[in-house]
This record gives sequence, structure tokens and C-alpha cells, in this order.
Amino acid sequence: MCKKDNGNYNYIELPAFSIDTTGVGRVSVEQNATLALAPKITFKGDHGTLSFLWRIYLASGRGVIDTLSTADKLEETIANAPGSYFIELQVKEPKNGITALAVYNLTVQEQDAVPSGWLVFENKDGILDLSLVSSNTFISGSNVPELVYRDLLYTRNLENLSGTARQIQRKNSEIILLTTDDMLAVSASTFKINRHFNQFFFNASDAPFVKDAKSYINNGKAFVNGTDVYRGSGNFFNSKIISPDSKGYEAAPYLIAGSYNDFFYDQLNGRYILMSEGSIVGRPFTKKGDLSLFSPENTGRKMLLGGQGYPIVSDYYEELVLSSWGIFTDKVETDRRYLMILNEDNGALANVDVSSAANIRVADLFSVGNLNSFALYSDGQTIRKIQVDMVKGTTAIFGDAGFISPGQEVITAMEIYKPTNQFLFVATWNELTKEGKLYLVQMNEVSGDLTEIVKVWTGFGKIEAMGSKIN
Repeated sequence: MCKKDNGNYNYIELPAFSIDTTGVGRVSVEQNATLALAPKITFKGDHGTLSFLWRIYLASGRGVIDTLSTADKLEETIANAPGSYFIELQVKEPKNGITALAVYNLTVQEQDAVPSGWLVFENKDGILDLSLVSSNTFISGSNVPELVYRDLLYTRNLENLSGTARQIQRKNSEIILLTTDDMLAVSASTFKINRHFNQFFFNASDAPFVKDAKSYINNGKAFVNGTDVYRGSGNFFNSKIISPDSKGYEAAPYLIAGSYNDFFYDQLNGRYILMSEGSIVGRPFTKKGDLSLFSPENTGRKMLLGGQGYPIVSDYYEELVLSSWGIFTDKVETDRRYLMILNEDNGALANVDVSSAANIRVADLFSVGNLNSFALYSDGQTIRKIQVDMVKGTTAIFGDAGFISPGQEVITAMEIYKPTNQFLFVATWNELTKEGKLYLVQMNEVSGDLTEIVKVWTGFGKIEAMGSKIN
């Protein structure tokens, strides 16, 4: 028989109490500038009874926890050194002793720092310079300015560049810029030039001549100079990669970043060559994959366009290993076009005859998504897509992606915004008006369909390369 419960209970229903940080994202502020945050607090009670405590501390490592304010809204000068921090807000309700907590990710930038945004490398009457667009249409977070920074290289360095812009890559605290005449490293915060071509080598006096620098992989371990590949570690290069045999090689201008083994395509011998960590001698591509698709050591083809993206795998060290996509032609039957895909871990993944894809023979731009098996290509007027069946590896669906350049505008560059894979940046040039434009186009990350133009920026030179700068 159960004992009767004679307990006296007095339950208290606690009021709804929370801090909503949805959509805030990473917050950024210049050192010694004012940071303003207005939290969204849900509290079914008297807001006048709440107490507030704002604190700041380093995002990693040891450091002091400083109190910033006890006001309900934060509006304080941030004097902390540039770096990554947490802003913590504690809100206490005195009657029941309950507390709501919120943590904001904060980046403190150098004074006069350039914010996060999209970089464009533009040619203005033979002179190269950089501009950056920043907008909360593609960058999440508070304090995102809506502006365009123009002529960053000249205004910050009083230097002009010449040649053709090839590539923009972010590497840690630097932006790497490749042109046909030079390779530069600039501060990602201030855009002050840190190094020119010769200073990328351990011994500047032994640096090679610039031979149309074409491709740089963002782990900083290799770049293509003409048809040669140079390899290094950290921030410096040391030696040219040596062929694995007596055949020599001619590198296509598209490098693929693996983990410890990056690789490139040898146009001379129709093969992929691996570059191992700590070695300047190339070696054969050991992971063959499905040899019924193609042999990575003997494709018999020439690469015309290249990119890297899906599928992306994680290695033992949790580094991301990208797959190589390329549009190829037969060395004999030069009218045919093929899309071949492989990665370091699996070897050959797909070999699709894309000769029937519209205008594929005159395509000069190519971009690969990270989240699904599609690539976009353009002939300068229309952007089209190739959706690959990765199960069979031999078939694909071709079609228009949904963007046609307006009027007399010609598409000069296009890049998928890889942080989200939901946008495509498209640059155009009007030879009659001598004006460049930058389009932000909404993209379906699964199909590659371009659904609408979200924003247009005008007043540029001829944009030849683009890249992301996210702090």
C-alpha cells in the first residue's frame, strides 16, 4: 500500500526570459572605435528590474576578462588589440534569481582597416587596382557597412600595377594577388604591400623571372609560373617541382589544394602529378579510382578550363581536400569536349562527354560549387550549367543557369561565393561606355540555378579576377 503524500508544494511559474541573437553573426569593430549592440530581450515582467553586465575576453588562450558596461545597450569604445574576442552579456532577473546569457563573436580590426567584403581586381586603362564591396546582402552580422572601397592599392601604397590580373587568394592575415607581371602579398586589414614576387622566395636572389604567374593555392604551398610549378612551405617558396621521370612537364594553370599532397595537370604528357609535403620531386598519381572512367596517369587530353570543389572530403588531420574539375579536349580529336573529375583520395570520379553542351567550345569562364555536383561556365554572354551524375560518372544534364549579360555587356569574370554557395558574383564590361559592373546573383546551392539579381554595383574598370575577403 502506497503511503499518502502529504507534502506541501508551492510551484512558481518562471517568466519567459531569453536573449535573441539570431542573425547577428560575427561583429566587427576597429580598435579604439565605438561598438554599439542592442540586444533583443524577451522577458514577461518588468524590464526595469533587470540588471545588465557586458564583458569582453579573448576567443582563445588566456586573457583578462574586462567589464565593459552595466547598461541595457552597449555603446563603448573598444581599445583591445586587434584579434578575435567574445562579448558576453549577462542579464539577471532579481525576483527569482534567474539569468539569461548571450555571447557575441567579435573581431577587433586595426585602425583604418578594410572590412569584410568581395574583392575585385580591375584594369583601368592598363593600370591594375583593387576595389572592395561590402554589404549585408551577402555578409551576415551586425555593423556590416554598405559601401565600396575603391583604388585600395594606390591609395594605401601609392603604387600602380601593370599586366593582367589572374587571381586573388586569402591566406591567413594576407591577400595574395597574382598578375602576369608580379605576385604580391598585402595586409588583409590595411592593404599595405608586404611583399613583391622576389620576396616570396627563401633567397630572393635565386627567385625566377616572372613568366605569367597564373595560379596560387591558398594553403601557400605552390604556384604556377608559366608552365613551371614552384613549391614551398609557410610563406615562402624554395624550388621548382622536378618531373617524376625524364618526360618533363608543362603545368596547366589550375592547381588543386589537397592535404599533404597537392597536385596539378601536366599538359605535355596528359597526366596528373602529385606534390608531396617536403619534396620537390613530383610523383605519379597513385589513387587511380575507377579506371574505366580514365587513367590519371594517361588521359591523352589537354585541359582547357579548371576549377576545384565538390566532392570535398576531410582527411585524417581534418583538413579539407578538394576535387579537381576540368574541361578537356582530345589531343587528336580536338573538336570534342570532356568534363573530368577526380580527387586525391578516390582518383577518377567522372568522365563526361560534354561536346553537346551549348557553346562549350568557346567557354572561357568556369566555376565549381562546393555543396553539389554542378559547374557553371560562360561564353561571355550567357552562364550555363553542367549537372553531373556522380553515381554513373559518365552522364550529365546541360542547361542555361539563368543569367544573360544585358545589352553590350560582356562577362569578364564569375565566382561562386564559397562561404555560403548561395550567391554568384558576375563581372561585366561594356567596351562602348568603358564601364565595369558587378552583379550579385542569387544561386540555388543544390542545382546551380541563378534565380534573381540581388544587387548591382557600377563604376568599375574591367574586372579580371575576384575573391572573398571575410574577416
